[in-house]
Amino acid sequence: MAARHSNQTKKRRKSYSEDELELRRYHSDVRKFKNWCYENGIEPKTFNTADGYDICILSRNEYCIGDSRISMTEDNESYYLSPQDYEKWKEG
Repeated sequence: MAARHSNQTKKRRKSYSEDELELRRYHSDVRKFKNWCYENGIEPKTFNTADGYDICILSRNEYCIGDSRISMTEDNESYYLSPQDYEKWKEG
């Protein structure tokens, strides 16, 4: 009877598709980035709030990372920092 009870109480783990896992990892990175910004007194910028020369730090499109905002043609749920703040980011 005890074995049956333990099987019933095990939590079921949802299986995610590869796309869902990638999205979950990305949002985890976004949370880490926003926490870093908060700890360093920096306002994270989005596609709509970034200046033309702000640098892409995070994006759903990995090819955009490191490019300036002015070179972006669409919003890929990207986050940006000013060139000065980008130097702080690179230092860790």
